[in-house]
Amino acid sequence: MGERRRPHAVLFPFPAQGHINPMMQLANMLVEQGFITSFVNTDYNYSRIAQANKHIGCNDFVCGEVSIRWVVVPDGLPPSDKRTDVSTLCHLAETVIVSFIDKLIGEMEEQDPEQAICLVMDGMLSTALDAAKCHRVPMASLWTSLIATYALLYDLPNLVSSSLLPSNGVLKDFTMVKYLPSMPPFYSAHLPWVVGFDETQQEFLFRFNERYMERNRELKWVLFNSFYHLEAPIIDDLIAQGASSVVYVSFGSLVIVKQRQLEEFALGLEATQKPFLWVLRSDLMDGSSALLPPGFMEATKDRAYFVSWCPQMKVLSHPFVACFITHCGWNFVMESIAFGVPMLCWPYFTYQFFNCVYVVDVWRIGLALNKNSDGITEKKEIEIEVKRVFENDEMKARVLKLSEEAKDAVINTKGSKVSKDKPSIGDKPSKKPKTYSTKSSMYVKEVEKEVTIQAMNESEKNLKEAKSEFRRKTRINKIIIGKSEEVMKETETILRKVLLQNQYEVIPKRDQGDVAKSFSLEAPVMQSYDA
Repeated sequence: MGERRRPHAVLFPFPAQGHINPMMQLANMLVEQGFITSFVNTDYNYSRIAQANKHIGCNDFVCGEVSIRWVVVPDGLPPSDKRTDVSTLCHLAETVIVSFIDKLIGEMEEQDPEQAICLVMDGMLSTALDAAKCHRVPMASLWTSLIATYALLYDLPNLVSSSLLPSNGVLKDFTMVKYLPSMPPFYSAHLPWVVGFDETQQEFLFRFNERYMERNRELKWVLFNSFYHLEAPIIDDLIAQGASSVVYVSFGSLVIVKQRQLEEFALGLEATQKPFLWVLRSDLMDGSSALLPPGFMEATKDRAYFVSWCPQMKVLSHPFVACFITHCGWNFVMESIAFGVPMLCWPYFTYQFFNCVYVVDVWRIGLALNKNSDGITEKKEIEIEVKRVFENDEMKARVLKLSEEAKDAVINTKGSKVSKDKPSIGDKPSKKPKTYSTKSSMYVKEVEKEVTIQAMNESEKNLKEAKSEFRRKTRINKIIIGKSEEVMKETETILRKVLLQNQYEVIPKRDQGDVAKSFSLEAPVMQSYDA
C-alpha cells in the first residue's frame, strides 16, 4: 500500500517585507507537517530575498531539509520603483497580483487533477476568495499585525453607523476615541489609513480596508501572528463579534405584507449594518410581486441573504444568530426560546398579540416593533430596536436561562418540573394551591383584556384574507412537496453563507483517504508568470 498523498498549500503574502517574514515562517511549519508548499512572491521581492540568501549561505532558498516551491509573479511596477508608496502597493495587490491566483490554481489542477489544494492568503489579499470559490478550494488568511488592528477594521461598519467614523474614513478633527470596549482610547489621527496620507489616499485606503475585511468576515479560518495571553481582551471581543451577529427574519406562512411595510423592513435592515437572513415568501405580498427599494440589493449584497423557505430550527440553533424578527406565532416563539434567541415581535393577528405581551412584558426576552398612525413599522423603529436587542445582555441571559429550563423539561420524563405547591394538570390537589400577589394578577388580567381587544380589532381586517391564502397554499403545497428535496439542498447552501461560514463547500474530486504514489520535492521549483 502506498503512502497517503500530501496536500498542497499555496501561500501568498502581501508584497512587503513585514508581511513576507511571518508568512515564510508559516510555510516552513507546513513543510515540516508534510505539506507540499508553494510560496507566491513578486519578482521584485523574490530578487531581494535571493540576493540576501546568498550572503548567509543558503542555496536557492533551501536551508537544512526545508524545501519550498517558489512561484514568481510581476507586481506591475518598473524595476526602478522603490515600492515604498503604500497606497500604490495596495492598489496593485488588489488589481494585479491577486489576479494570478486564478491562473495558478487552474494550472495546478490541470497538471494534477487529484491533488488536494488549499490557499493561505495575506489578510490584505483576501479578495482572492473569488478565485478560491470558483475552483472550490478552501482558503484561510494570515493577519500579520496586531490583532487589535484587525478587530478595529473588522468593526468598521459599526464604527461608521455609530458616527465614530465618517463614511469615507476621512477625519476633519482629531481627538482621543475609545473605538472598542477592549481597546484603550486612541488618537484618531493615528488610525492606520490616516497617519502619513493625504485625504485622497485616506479615502482609498479606507475603502481598501473595507473591501478586504468583508472577505475576511466570510472566511472560516483566520490565522494571527500573536498569542492569546498577549491580547486576551481583544481576542475575546473579536470572538464575540463573530458569534451572535446575524438577524433572522421570518413571518410564518399566513402573514401578508403591504408594499410600504416591505420597504420599511428592507430599509431598516439595511440601516442596522448587520448581516441578515430574510425568508421572503413568493406570496408575502397581497397578490403582487415584492418590490425592494432601489439600491437596497447593492447596498446589502455582502451581508443579506434571501430564501423562500429554510429549516428554521437549524438556523435558530446556530450561535451566529443574535436576533429573530418574528410575527410571534407560538411555534416560532417556542423555537426561539428553545435555542436562546431574543425576539423582535411584529404580531399580525389573533393570538400573536397575546404571545407578544408575554415575550416582551412577562418573560422580558424580546422587544415589540411599534407601528405609526398608519399601522406601519418604520425604518428607524426597526434600526433602533435591533440595536437595543444586540446591546441587551440581560435579555440574552434571560432567554438562555429559559432555554436551559426548556431542555430540562424535555429531559424530564414527566414533562415540565412542577413545584410541590403547584398541582399538575389533571391532578386533584389535596389543598388549595399557592396564590400569587393580587397586584401581579390584576396587571396580567388588564394586559390580557387590552391585548385581546387589540388583537380582535387587528385581526378582523386580516383574517378573511389569511383564510383565503391558507386555502391557496394548501393547493400549492402539493406542488412544493414534490420539490422539497431540491429546496432543502438549495437552502442548506444559502444557510452556510448567511451564518458566516465559508460561502463555498470543498467538493473533492476524489476521496482524500485514497492512497497514491507519494509526491516529494528533491529541490525547490521556481515558476514565473509574465504580466
